Amino acid sequence: MRSLPILVVAALGIATVALGGTDLGSADGEATVTVNVDIRCSANGAINVSVRPWRARLARGDDIEWNLQGNASSDSLEITPKTGRWPFTQQAPRRGTKTNPARAADMVPGASGRYRYNITLWCVVGGDTNVVVIDPDIDIGE
Repeated sequence: MRSLPILVVAALGIATVALGGTDLGSADGEATVTVNVDIRCSANGAINVSVRPWRARLARGDDIEWNLQGNASSDSLEITPKTGRWPFTQQAPRRGTKTNPARAADMVPGASGRYRYNITLWCVVGGDTNVVVIDPDIDIGE
């Protein structure tokens, strides 16, 4: 089995990326913001990825959940920060499946600003495993 890494932001000729809008989160900081993730890999090499919202907006105290869609070509996903900054006491990586979403809770006191992270997905087509890395954001307001 061959593993082929694909960085979606650098390989737009290979993949189609559907960018969702911005989820505004809650006003009181007690909500769970859901990020819906979907990937479709086909035998002709086309990879279609959808992350909605692309930039999740959380209030202080919110949690976040990454929901891998049931029809996705990947069975699991992994969430990792792009830098050492992570706004939750539950350290990354966070892993999830179609039936058990990845989740981060217990926000660090005083967390605010933009947090860049990666979503890694794996899909197998014709015996080849394609590793797809996409890089949306979390914005935490005041």
